[in-house]
Amino acid sequence: MKKRQNRTRAKRGNSTLVTTAAALAAMAMSSAARADVLIESFESAGFDYPGDTGATDPVSYQPLSTTGVTEGNFSLHVTQGPNQSWWINLGLTEISAADLAANSVLQFDILTSTGVNFIPIFHQDPTLPSDPTGGGYHQYGSGVSIGASANVQTFTFDYMNAVYNPWDNGGHTGLPAASNVWTLGLQASTGNPLDFYIDNIRLTGAVPVLDDADAEWALNGSGNWVNAANWNSTYPGPGAIPGAPGSQIVFGTNGGAITTPDQIVVTTTQAVAAGRVTFDKGGGGYKIAGNFGLSVSLSITVNSGNHEIANALSMSSGSTVDVAAGSSLTVPSLDVTGYGAFTKNGAGTFTANKIQNCSYTMNGGTTVLMAGNAQNGGFIFGLNLANGSVFKMNGANIRNNFLGGDANSGTVDLGSGGLLRTALYSPGDFSGVITGAGMLQVGDSTENDPNTSSLTLSGNNNYTGGTRVTNGKLLVVNPTGNIGTGSLTIDAASVVPDGAGGFVPAQMNVVAGRTAGLKVAALDLAGTGTLDLNDNDIVVGSPTPKATIEGLVKNARNGGAWDKAGITSSSARALSTTGLGIISGAEYNSAGGTGVFSGQSYAAGDTLVKYTWNGDANLDGRVTFDDYVKIDTGFNTGLTGWFNGDFNYSGAVTFDDYVLIDIAFNQQNGTLGRAVDWISGDDRSATGLDSSGMSEVLGHLGQFGSAYGAAFLAAVPEPTSLAVLGLPALVGMIRRRRRRV
Repeated sequence: MKKRQNRTRAKRGNSTLVTTAAALAAMAMSSAARADVLIESFESAGFDYPGDTGATDPVSYQPLSTTGVTEGNFSLHVTQGPNQSWWINLGLTEISAADLAANSVLQFDILTSTGVNFIPIFHQDPTLPSDPTGGGYHQYGSGVSIGASANVQTFTFDYMNAVYNPWDNGGHTGLPAASNVWTLGLQASTGNPLDFYIDNIRLTGAVPVLDDADAEWALNGSGNWVNAANWNSTYPGPGAIPGAPGSQIVFGTNGGAITTPDQIVVTTTQAVAAGRVTFDKGGGGYKIAGNFGLSVSLSITVNSGNHEIANALSMSSGSTVDVAAGSSLTVPSLDVTGYGAFTKNGAGTFTANKIQNCSYTMNGGTTVLMAGNAQNGGFIFGLNLANGSVFKMNGANIRNNFLGGDANSGTVDLGSGGLLRTALYSPGDFSGVITGAGMLQVGDSTENDPNTSSLTLSGNNNYTGGTRVTNGKLLVVNPTGNIGTGSLTIDAASVVPDGAGGFVPAQMNVVAGRTAGLKVAALDLAGTGTLDLNDNDIVVGSPTPKATIEGLVKNARNGGAWDKAGITSSSARALSTTGLGIISGAEYNSAGGTGVFSGQSYAAGDTLVKYTWNGDANLDGRVTFDDYVKIDTGFNTGLTGWFNGDFNYSGAVTFDDYVLIDIAFNQQNGTLGRAVDWISGDDRSATGLDSSGMSEVLGHLGQFGSAYGAAFLAAVPEPTSLAVLGLPALVGMIRRRRRRV
């Protein structure tokens, strides 16, 4: 027996570590009673006290005399006086990986006249210093209370079953598989005196061996997974326990032998694995539970019934979950490994706490993220929905590279407060429906993503939590598509370089040809953010003032070039006789509106924006006598705004606005060419001068003079020249003709 050298007694407060003859007699433990692997006996070397740093630390390990002592009859004696409230760390002891792999129970012997409370702490990193305050350790529960007794008691912790016995206070987790350092901490927080002896720290209990087996659950009720009697194994033969990675496992009725309608709970007492797992039982189904996880490399199939994998489930990259119609599988702790593909098949329901770090494809049925889910902004690289499948986020926060699917893409239900941040690194094209009281965000300014990716929507989306476009991304809304009715934000935040020293702005483009307008609760365009309505309309809720919308359109219009940030129109850029008209809901009502504008309901305080002819003051889609009444009234009374004839948003009605309405009116009526020929001097004949369009042109030329004529010719779609005839002479002719009319 290896002996230790004597050292002086160590003290901390009133705590001391001593050995007495009484203790030796009381313990009286023979080596024959010892378990499989002796980890620490206090007459053997190897026990180390944490924090042993010499003179700078008042706490040190006091080695005990081993003179004349045989193994098993010697113990560590710990005493603490009253009124002390702190912890004593009894020491660290090494447990080898081989011993851990072969044994499942940790034990030590204790004799105490006062009772004591232990805190077991298990380190995971063998490179850590002995002092447990260095981090990397796990503390289980609030401690284990051991009552006073005149007899020796055995402390048992089954780290495979995660149970303290006989002092099981529940809810504990087993010793981590990577642990190889064990710390036993003494908690002395009551201020009461303590007196106990401890010896013979050991491992016992063989860890069962799991087979690469084909097996079906055979017990007509609940039981332990790691029990050969509970399985009907066909490969490699009877008596095998499935649980090695290649296992093919069925939880069914065992050929009709399982008849209970109740839920069958299968408890894992060590980590288990399988290639394929199949569930096929009605009634209460199966529940896989326990403190040790299940790893599946290929597939989980639910043919019938409602089942739960309550312990940690790890699915490999490329694996699938197939749930038949009318059936379900619930997984409260899912981890998809390998950063690859993960697929849901079948028309049934798959419920999980999170789906992260994978590309997720649904080919049918429903996926539900559990309430209070643990998604926490985790990535789903690609989210593909096909065959009308439904993905219920339940309020989750998801980052997503791209959103897509087939022509029948199905539904993304954001849930209340959900946030889907998509098109982060790749373009997406989604023809399904996005619904729920959550937000859709295209791009993410927190991602260092220098890509001009986009999202195209073609479905009739009706989510209400708002839409945001950011970080140089593009949202495209097809004629059949829609965005939700919440607020729309297009901001300037971007890390995408534009090649000219700046950054690509965030944009939303509405493809031409819609049959109905868009509707948003509010609109916020910041900096270089751009909304291109093309030839479409939009209703903006009252939280955004009409003046704000006018400013955004004016900036984008840029004198008719339509080439700046704000609310713009590619169609107006291509056809200069058109633009974006803006009036309030109240103004539209005064012109005969009945509560519906471009297929969308509106209120009096809302702002209505329409792609239309320049001069269409009342937004009825035409330039008529009513619009000339509006501009004349605005001009004569000093009013402003599109509804009153300020068609270029200059802040006043001037001859420039008459130019815009006259050009549009004549183009609408097919007389624009005649007006140009007359003003330019190319054709001074009387032909066509009595048309309504020409009448307005001649009248305004006479009213405003040559400035009007120059502006008119400069604004028409084709280039013209005033070289043939000087405008002053022409204006005089028109004034005289106007008087004769």
